[in-house]
Amino acid sequence: MTFQEFRTALKQYRGSFDNLQFHVIIGEIRKSLNLSDKHLFFLYLHIDEFQLIDSWDKEDKSNPPTKLSYYMIHNISEYILNSALPAFIQPFLSGTAPLAVIRQKEASRISFQFVDCPLLNDKSIIRITDHFAEKFNAGIANYAYKWKYYRQMLQLLRDTSGLPRALQRLFIVCFGTNGEHGSEFFEKLERKEVDFVDYFIKVKDCLDKQYGIKDYVKNNRDVATKLMYLCIEGIPIGPDKYVLDENNPALTIRSLERDKHIILSSVEQSDGLFLINMPFYFICIYNDSLHIVNPTLVRKFYDERMYWNEWEKFVAYHEAFRTNLAIRMGKKTMTLRELYPNADKSNVYFDMSVKMKPLRVCEANEQFPLTNPLTEKSDGEIIDWQSGDEVVINGSCDVFFVRELVNTFYKKFIMMSQCKWDYGSKKMPESKVEEEYEKNLQNFYAAAVDNENYIPITIIFTSQPYSKEKQESGILVISKEDFKKHFGPIFSSRASFAIARNTNPNFWEKNRLKNVLDGIGDVSIGNVIKKRPYYSDDDYRDKNPEAKKIPKMDYFPFDVSERLLIENR
Repeated sequence: MTFQEFRTALKQYRGSFDNLQFHVIIGEIRKSLNLSDKHLFFLYLHIDEFQLIDSWDKEDKSNPPTKLSYYMIHNISEYILNSALPAFIQPFLSGTAPLAVIRQKEASRISFQFVDCPLLNDKSIIRITDHFAEKFNAGIANYAYKWKYYRQMLQLLRDTSGLPRALQRLFIVCFGTNGEHGSEFFEKLERKEVDFVDYFIKVKDCLDKQYGIKDYVKNNRDVATKLMYLCIEGIPIGPDKYVLDENNPALTIRSLERDKHIILSSVEQSDGLFLINMPFYFICIYNDSLHIVNPTLVRKFYDERMYWNEWEKFVAYHEAFRTNLAIRMGKKTMTLRELYPNADKSNVYFDMSVKMKPLRVCEANEQFPLTNPLTEKSDGEIIDWQSGDEVVINGSCDVFFVRELVNTFYKKFIMMSQCKWDYGSKKMPESKVEEEYEKNLQNFYAAAVDNENYIPITIIFTSQPYSKEKQESGILVISKEDFKKHFGPIFSSRASFAIARNTNPNFWEKNRLKNVLDGIGDVSIGNVIKKRPYYSDDDYRDKNPEAKKIPKMDYFPFDVSERLLIENR
């Protein structure tokens, strides 16, 4: 009997069902296996979605109450403790029932031991998705499933952070509860008719209902803010010692891991320290309640063409997010080094403290500093960039904003961020850094602004490797290798993934990349695309022997995939 058949057969007992009679279940199993009543019998009983049983109890209007979950566990305990019985039941409960619920349901003679379940890695997530692709007859090209060429789909998967419940909810939203929409989803994906933002929001809302995150955040704003801050900043903590609420010493990181929606991962070469992780879906649910930044940030990651103009919006929102979150944590001043941990130790500017002011992101019609004043794209209003309250996305898509110094009369930093994109991942030369810095200084001091009261700081984000050769104040280069330190564990993975498609031959686009990559010109770029997928450097070179070697190429998700036996479908 399949599980679906079992569910159908069970419907006839819905009206009279009030308890699980384990002796009846065991008796029927014995009959099925032709076992005598005295034959020793071991039953491993997995009860999934345990929180639904608790919900059923709460809605039970009978008098006296049925107390289904309590008596279920009580009856199971008889088969655990009574050695005279020829049967033993080992229960395993799974679901999102919080620790308090489990304790409430424990029978007086038994207790539960929580099991640390590992998160799914990238390879496991891809293989599970491939299982559904085969089940729903998804399209195949060159011995690979076509779904893997859609970066937004890969991002939806990665946003689960490998949390099985989050991945399960994503599949339910995409394929339907019983897979009834699976084939349709893959067909829509290939026709490019999938609204990825809509799917993200649906998954986020479903996870919120399942875990009750938003209600928890609303009722525990200070604790939730601390959790968000520790997660975003990647701060190692002791899960049983860190004080979340001075009025509730029993509330620990460890108890919240069991109760709610955080994930702990151990820090290498540390004595019992952990990092807090959350799926990006959960981060957005937190932000929906805490309002750290405008929720617009979510849509930026699912834009079909997230080139540097969109990437710089991410940089702007990230600046606002970290600053506003630090303010919520009670920080009134911070050094630039705390805000930009990649800064060289000899860069004296970054040891100076600045005032923490809430930041708002806005987009300008004009280009600063060539034009001043600036007006907002949304409503044409004047942008008060000198106030230090605005992170401005320039008309030509770089980012700047003001940070006010502490205890320094009149002086302010003007932070000017730029993004430099290199497809071949060549090392960024020091001359290029100096050129950008000098250009910024010349433009700024030539502009008709009160420039004597400002100290310009140039920040360059780049996908290129970079090694600082000269020690100069006022310059900070954040290369891809530094993303984790700058953006923190949550945002760095998204930042790297946004850039990776341009060092990944499986995502190259002809109209963007011809005449850019070494050895790949206008004629041959089309052939390179036709020969996809590429699984490794060797595979790329074997298929394109005329192409020059390109360092640090990325091949996800095909580097964790197996070649199919079918060429096309």
